[in-house]
Amino acid sequence: MNFLLKLFFPCFLLLFACNQDDNTMEDTMNQPLTGRLSLDITDAPVDNSQVKSCVVTIADIEIDGHALEDFQKVSVDLLAYQKGKTLSLGTFELETGVYSDITLILDFDKDTDGTRPGCYVETVEGIIDAMSLNSNKVKLQYTADIKEDAQKSLVFDVDLRKSITAQDDGSGNLDYSLSSQSEFESSIRVLEKGTTGIIAGTTNAERGVNDIIVAYAYAAGTFDGNEELMAKGSGKIMFSNAINSTKCENSGAFDLHFLTEGDYELYFASFTSNIEGTVDFTGMYTTDVLLDTLIPSVVSVSSETTTSVNISLYNLIN
Repeated sequence: MNFLLKLFFPCFLLLFACNQDDNTMEDTMNQPLTGRLSLDITDAPVDNSQVKSCVVTIADIEIDGHALEDFQKVSVDLLAYQKGKTLSLGTFELETGVYSDITLILDFDKDTDGTRPGCYVETVEGIIDAMSLNSNKVKLQYTADIKEDAQKSLVFDVDLRKSITAQDDGSGNLDYSLSSQSEFESSIRVLEKGTTGIIAGTTNAERGVNDIIVAYAYAAGTFDGNEELMAKGSGKIMFSNAINSTKCENSGAFDLHFLTEGDYELYFASFTSNIEGTVDFTGMYTTDVLLDTLIPSVVSVSSETTTSVNISLYNLIN
């Protein structure tokens, strides 16, 4: 009897171990394949010198209707993330596959500290203006292919110029609000890091103390002067179809970030700051000393590349 036990017991242990290995292998094979999704947020400038900060609170993010695990509610001062600066919203593990809907769930009531509204503008005088939309679900369209053991890195590029409005409240102060639901959603571009480039340039235009020069980038062939000089939408926005825009520094330097690969036309407009802090359009610059017509500067942008340009601005056309 002892002999039989000594003979069969090691065989039993071997069979048990093999069975355990088979179960472990089966469990491993049943695990879904996963990749990673990294999310950042950035902003383009707003045309209002009275705005000190513009905060939005993101309570959650959904991908194809499912909330991202481990996402932490965050309040973002968008004005702190301009000129290529971004804030990381986190890196998340997703099953492999193609995803097409991204939804930002905003909190209009409370910021992360619980001391201020979730979405608001703060003026340089310290006035807090709460903002909201018809729905707290901001739906964005982007197709993301998540591959096994790979990372997809996306950036939400919010164009504040198109996404907030300022109206006179009747007492000489401005009342700030978010634009309409559709305008706000269309003001956010979803871009993949590594597929965009930068235009870094200088201009020579002289300006007065209250003058502002803004550079606008358009996809080549898409600028229509009759359309772009009209104030459109709830925010009465000019140059509404510009892909990106930025103020030129007093030195004439300007940077346009997060431009997808392709050809762009650059246009330059002049504005004057008024006592309300908003700006009044005064004209557009020509780039030819002999002509009074708008001839854009065409610039080619490549991925992960900075294209440097030096542009001479001449006549101001009202």
